[in-house]
Amino acid sequence: MPEVGHLSVEALEEALHTAARAGHPASSLLLTNPNNPLGTLYTESELLDTMAWALKRGLHVISDEIYALSVFGCVPEWPFGTLHTVRV
Repeated sequence: MPEVGHLSVEALEEALHTAARAGHPASSLLLTNPNNPLGTLYTESELLDTMAWALKRGLHVISDEIYALSVFGCVPEWPFGTLHTVRV
């Protein structure tokens, strides 16, 4: 289980199925990195796993990185749009 605020394919899969059971099938995933309000910076592994999961599920990923320049003490190293390798 990932730390609070971090991504896991298991949690994404559960959320996708929960939405579908409620009659709200998803067609996209909004990914905010760094996360607001927690300020979580996702790891390269989390982002690659999320990208591969979305591809398998046929989901569009909308990457919101508006807070990337508001991080103090470190800089997000892996903007989602720069990740070109997908492990499927």
